[in-house]
Amino acid sequence: MGRPAMGDERREQILTAFEKSVIRDGLEQTWLQNVAKEAGLPRPLVRHFAGNRADIIKLLVERMTDRADENLAQMRPTDRRSNIDDLLNYLFSSVFSNSVTNKILLEMWHLSHRDPTIKKQIIENLSKTQ
Repeated sequence: MGRPAMGDERREQILTAFEKSVIRDGLEQTWLQNVAKEAGLPRPLVRHFAGNRADIIKLLVERMTDRADENLAQMRPTDRRSNIDDLLNYLFSSVFSNSVTNKILLEMWHLSHRDPTIKKQIIENLSKTQ
């Protein structure tokens, strides 16, 4: 298996920086300059690899949806002996205990009430997973 493309690595670096900025400053206060500083990249490289702020938010929504899909896949019972207690234990010990994910989801939720574009992106990504 070959090395991932530089663009993919940079996008991941930028998304990780974006997440850190959202956790620290909130989604409304996170701008490309903050992300560039957090990623240790010049702002033009952030725009080149990830696009503008709206594009990065869209990438973040997709990333969060992918994480949710992975969590759901892990929750599916592997045998008939799995029960609701197993599901609840998994949800509260793994999924809902991730403070980073919780903070980002809360920020996106609040912003989606004021920004119809974010709301639409979240709805579109959620509908893809069903």
